[in-house]
Amino acid sequence: MKKFYVLGLTLAAVCAIGVISAVSASALTFLLAEWLESGTGITATLLAEGAGEIGLGETLDGVHIDVLCSGVGVGFIGPDGTDEITEGLSLSGEKISSVGLTGSALTCTNSGDCGEPLVWSVGLPWLSVLVLMEDGTEAFFADLTTGTKGSTPGYEVECMSLGIADTCTAPESVVKIENTAEGLDAETSVPFTELAGLKRGNCEVAGTEAATLEGLGFISVLGVTLTASE
Repeated sequence: MKKFYVLGLTLAAVCAIGVISAVSASALTFLLAEWLESGTGITATLLAEGAGEIGLGETLDGVHIDVLCSGVGVGFIGPDGTDEITEGLSLSGEKISSVGLTGSALTCTNSGDCGEPLVWSVGLPWLSVLVLMEDGTEAFFADLTTGTKGSTPGYEVECMSLGIADTCTAPESVVKIENTAEGLDAETSVPFTELAGLKRGNCEVAGTEAATLEGLGFISVLGVTLTASE
């Protein structure tokens, strides 16, 4: 699934400063960026949504979990590059429960050993901030998930056929953002996470840095052309 945004201006800005200070000790440079609405900086919160898919992987009790989930996310974006994910939906528009192993879940496909996989997002809402990530002569727009309002972003995965489940969370994660003619492409990958100096997610059962995320999505705002800018 992808990033879909709402604003928590003061709190998100504080989180952003903390993240940028923490990671700037590496060879990378992180600069605050902003969202543009049809070429103009956003001055008020805008409803945004999108659809995409994400692959979740880990090895749990000798079982290789490798599932692919599709869904829709909703929320808002706002000034100063801030944003917040508020809820997830299935492709049919059904709201996904924010409590793991309870209520509606994303129905996913399995390419590992996890039969009948179900996935829930946990720790919503998730605060994020848009940055320009510079690595030598290369530069990328990236959306850093910097925290939540009281919990850690993550997901719960259950293999129905095996009766096993795990919860994986990451206090910081990153999504690569790319401008296109239609809007914004979003990509989550292990190599980009490592380039940003961040670690893989931790799982309650599978262990520390056991979670892998690989996904593609598209971010849009109805009626406007959304872009990322320095």
